[in-house]
Amino acid sequence: MTQYDQSRTREFYAVTIFLIVLATLLVVARIIARNTSAANLWWDDCAIVVALIFDWGLDICCWLELAIGGLGRHEVAAGGPAGQDELTNYYKISMALQLLYFSVAVSTKTSLLLLYYRIFGVIRWFRWLLVAVWCVVLLYFVVSVPVAIFQCRPVAFYWNKSIKNGSCINRYQFYRWNGVANLLLDFIIWSLTMPVIWHLGLNTRQKLSLSAVFLLGLLACVASVIRVVAFDWVNYNDVTYTIGPGGIWTTVEQSVGIICASLPTTRPLFDRLLHSIKHASGHNPRPHVASHATLIPVAHCPSITAVGGTTDKARGEFSSSSEENMIGCSAVTAYASQSPSDDLLVVPERIVRQHKIEQHVEIR
Repeated sequence: MTQYDQSRTREFYAVTIFLIVLATLLVVARIIARNTSAANLWWDDCAIVVALIFDWGLDICCWLELAIGGLGRHEVAAGGPAGQDELTNYYKISMALQLLYFSVAVSTKTSLLLLYYRIFGVIRWFRWLLVAVWCVVLLYFVVSVPVAIFQCRPVAFYWNKSIKNGSCINRYQFYRWNGVANLLLDFIIWSLTMPVIWHLGLNTRQKLSLSAVFLLGLLACVASVIRVVAFDWVNYNDVTYTIGPGGIWTTVEQSVGIICASLPTTRPLFDRLLHSIKHASGHNPRPHVASHATLIPVAHCPSITAVGGTTDKARGEFSSSSEENMIGCSAVTAYASQSPSDDLLVVPERIVRQHKIEQHVEIR
């Protein structure tokens, strides 16, 4: 086999299929975990489902490029099998792929910011920080989409270079700097919770554990770095073959982002499964309490006034389950009880409904 007969299609199919299936399983596990912990689905869960739908579209576009667009194979001009028809198909599909890429990225980032709001939203300054970051994310989307659509004049010149007097922006620079912007946003978002976690009333071991959970997203940042570097290898005289690494890391980056965004919310499900396995194996464990959880009396949030009454009805009750509940009560205790009276939040009764610390606060 000569170098021009080389094909990367098998590895592309294998990696993309594995990661999209894993991302789907994690999102399903996330939803089941919410039901397992008797918590309602919230907007962050909806946003990650939207991101997953867009991610499936992204992967389908990648598979179409592999099947009919010559992706992973050398072009005829470079001595390979990918001819003009394949190139035309490749660029048409590439346009849709770029739009789906931005949609997945923004949906995943929105889901993370909403998750942070749900858990840490009792902290006033952090709420405003989340809003500011989300505005930057929205700006990234609003700028990137029109540039991707109108990067060539006329638009059809993007896939039909026979059109006279057509022109395009420097695609290489667009891909590179768009990737850098996406990487910076990822790093900022995944790092947002660190100052808050280390200010909570938890011991060092718990803080390290929670930091590790939320910093899993740095894996997505690693994928973003590799993607940006991979576009340096593209030779536009043989684009269908040389863009392969950048193309595959485009799908890897988004699937890994969805996986990392879902992992922190699936702990209750795996705790329940572990408990069931121990029970089935003949162990007779004490009534199930998640091993990682801290029992926190709801009454330990004395400065919070419930809508329609006080938290007295919840005194003596305890919250135990996922990191979300532990953080939620700790955030209420560490911040709300120490804030000036005019900064206190009004927390509705559903905060203690079913003895779960849920972040659905009423914002003045």
